[in-house]
Amino acid sequence: MGGNSMRKQRQTERNWQPPNIETLTQRQDTYLGLLNKHDCTIAAGPAGTGKTYVACAWAGSQLKARVFSQLVLVRPNEGVGKSLGMLPGNLDKKLDPWARPLVEAIKSQMGSERFNKAKEAGEIKIEALEHIRGLTFDNSVMIIDEAQNTSPKEMKAFLTRVGRNSSIIITGDESQSDIHAVHNGLAWAMRAVDRGLVPDVGRVHFTYDDVVRSELCKQWGMAFEALEQEQREEREYRVKAPEYRGSLNTLRGGQLV
Repeated sequence: MGGNSMRKQRQTERNWQPPNIETLTQRQDTYLGLLNKHDCTIAAGPAGTGKTYVACAWAGSQLKARVFSQLVLVRPNEGVGKSLGMLPGNLDKKLDPWARPLVEAIKSQMGSERFNKAKEAGEIKIEALEHIRGLTFDNSVMIIDEAQNTSPKEMKAFLTRVGRNSSIIITGDESQSDIHAVHNGLAWAMRAVDRGLVPDVGRVHFTYDDVVRSELCKQWGMAFEALEQEQREEREYRVKAPEYRGSLNTLRGGQLV
């Protein structure tokens, strides 16, 4: 590359500014406000509501502005049918499929070239949850996505890595846990906050009214939630009436509720 081209490239990089984080719903706007106010924020709710995007876009903008010196991205590998050890490549390559949703959101703020440089410099770290014990992250934004697929022990291991001048963001959908509906890291973290065991934690809960991915995404999410609710009701009925061997669908004249 010629000298003029290199100078132009460096000038472009110096002048590059991240786009503003555009919130699409009132809850996204509330979420962004919580991230600016609290050292720890929990965002829960259905898929397609922007929980991960807003978190990563905010984190990318903070790194760009040098408010924090490091981003730490963690995403459990539960529920995908493969363990990390079964995938080809070194640890970075193995982590790529799990980290991709977070990475793309951060790139939207930093740009691909700046992201790659930051990652090479160690300013952006993608950590395997299994290998996180014993680490300390100072002056960092720590993001754990799909937190409903962590065990309580894994969530504790993540949360206790936080060092000085750091911020934690927890995102997840409590209705999509692949390990346990109640005994998972997201549920335990929310329970601790509800009981006042950890003060000054920001919390926002999205609903299907906040889905921005697509109308079809919203419809499928609501449909499966309705079917899951029917299944829960049927299980509860069977516990109360063990002799019952039919289904709620039969009892209700074939009407799906």
